[in-house]
Amino acid sequence: PALGMMVLAGAIFAGRPAVTAPARGVGDTDISLGYVDVQKVLQDSPAAVNARKEAEGLKSQLQDRLAQAGDLLYLTEAEQQELTSLQLKAQPTDKEKARIGELEKKSHDAEQEMRALQQKNPPTDAEKSRLADLMNLQRQNAASLQVAQQKAQEELDKRAGDLMDGLQNRILKVVEQVATDEKLSMVVDKQARLYGGRDITELVVAKLK
Repeated sequence: PALGMMVLAGAIFAGRPAVTAPARGVGDTDISLGYVDVQKVLQDSPAAVNARKEAEGLKSQLQDRLAQAGDLLYLTEAEQQELTSLQLKAQPTDKEKARIGELEKKSHDAEQEMRALQQKNPPTDAEKSRLADLMNLQRQNAASLQVAQQKAQEELDKRAGDLMDGLQNRILKVVEQVATDEKLSMVVDKQARLYGGRDITELVVAKLK
């Protein structure tokens, strides 16, 4: 998934021209080469650390939301919407808090009731009908939850991908700035370097606040 920060290290410059200073004259072979350890930039720079924390925070929020929905499979659609609306309130009233507890308890009690009815042997006609109602409700909500999980994963991938794209663009701009400041003709990823060159990794990390 896009949350894997380190996967950028081998590809962050892929498909892009090397960062260069203004072109030299024809026949001028005096090239000053710099290189960047992209893995270290992604690991140590404040911007990368913040992006990683933000991506992890998004993942945690979505996981909590889905886990909560999974615990409320025995509420009607209207009750689930009411509960979600109440839970999103920054400062719910005592009455609203009580209603949240009431709805959560209703779902929990219904789940326990369904399990108890499944153990009845033989169940009465009324118990069969009640069990069927509970199982249908649970099945419908489980299907809705599966759709919600897929949408949540897509949302997570997109938002985390946006974070990574923004970070990549920042890194490239900082590399270009450092190359210009240090009068380097070309900068490559450390993984592409065979020999020589100047390591400007720490300068890049320092500028990525």
